[in-house]
Amino acid sequence: MAKKETGLSKVKTDRQSTLLKFYATPTHPFNHIKINTMTYLPTFRATAAIMASLLILSACKGGARNASESDSIIEMTSTETDFGDQEIMIGRPLSMNRVGDFLLILDNKTDSLFHIVDIATPRYIGQFGTRGGGPSDFSNIILLSGIPGANDRFGILDTDKNRYYTCTLSGDLSHPYTRDGGIELKNVWFVSPLANGMYVSSKGYVDWPEIFTLYTPQGKEAGHFGDRMVPEDYRKYPPVSQTAAYQYSLEVAPDGKRVAAIGSMADAAGFYRLDGESLKLVSQYCEYQGEQKFDPEKGDYLGVAEDCAVGIIDSASDKDHVYLLLSDLRMNDSDKGKNPWSANVVKVYDWEGNKKMEYRLDRRVRLITAPDKDGVMYAVTSEGCDPTIISFRQKN
Repeated sequence: MAKKETGLSKVKTDRQSTLLKFYATPTHPFNHIKINTMTYLPTFRATAAIMASLLILSACKGGARNASESDSIIEMTSTETDFGDQEIMIGRPLSMNRVGDFLLILDNKTDSLFHIVDIATPRYIGQFGTRGGGPSDFSNIILLSGIPGANDRFGILDTDKNRYYTCTLSGDLSHPYTRDGGIELKNVWFVSPLANGMYVSSKGYVDWPEIFTLYTPQGKEAGHFGDRMVPEDYRKYPPVSQTAAYQYSLEVAPDGKRVAAIGSMADAAGFYRLDGESLKLVSQYCEYQGEQKFDPEKGDYLGVAEDCAVGIIDSASDKDHVYLLLSDLRMNDSDKGKNPWSANVVKVYDWEGNKKMEYRLDRRVRLITAPDKDGVMYAVTSEGCDPTIISFRQKN
């Protein structure tokens, strides 16, 4: 079992200005992950950020229709999940997905890279995904994802091997899943299959400005799509710098025909639909984006301000809605004993980009799932405890 750990690490640069301290380390939305030799901070997930006092409204383009003040605010009450005598030790949870009656939690502080939890029982199944150099081992899992339309399958992205594996839950508790031989997908961070057999991915630090890359069923690049909503003043810089500053994760609907681009270190999202072998924008919104630092001569991306709001830190989706977990804290609030990578507000949009409601949680959490048919939303919290699985229901 992994050793328990509370809190998240933070990497700072020594580079300072008289007004702002900037994070010069490349960041990756939503997750503390390591790709090659560079550490990426969570968001999203990766991460460009905002200063509340420096709103870049010029980068916020219309299209999505936000809810009015009278729209629903739903209070949610938490309950810790009772696993009886079982003790679950989660080290540093990076992501969580629900697949049927199971929760899959990616954890980079354990020898095995993810946990499987049966929430119908509830029962802790165990740790899986052995880290190692063997043919059946994993090197560096950075993503667990659901498979659109499947309640018994999930995807694993091993970035060191450049392979995306499709896994099937077996029902055998000693060997709870099987996996295929995988498909080679080079240099991707987020990826999901689509209804037409293609794959959609997103990444930063690339040589094209668009958010998404589509791949054929054989893993060949088929095109780039999606506007990152980069402010006009910054579009003069090279795409590799723009995409380092303005990163996105993604959500795919269960039908595999709708995709949401979730902004990193911002409150911004774009909503797309599959159109043949391309993605077409339906609507997008940007409540805020943050102050970024570029080298004005070389155009290199230098980082984000330390004194900035964290924004969206996790997301989930179902057939009707996209759920955005939004932090109200700033990156430097960790210096005050607070965890900025936690939140208690979930904004809910439909796949057309209309804001429908807002959940107010009674505990701050790091990861969420979409509510199930009974309205139960699962989450991971480290508020006053080591990482713990809890659930939320609408307050009576």
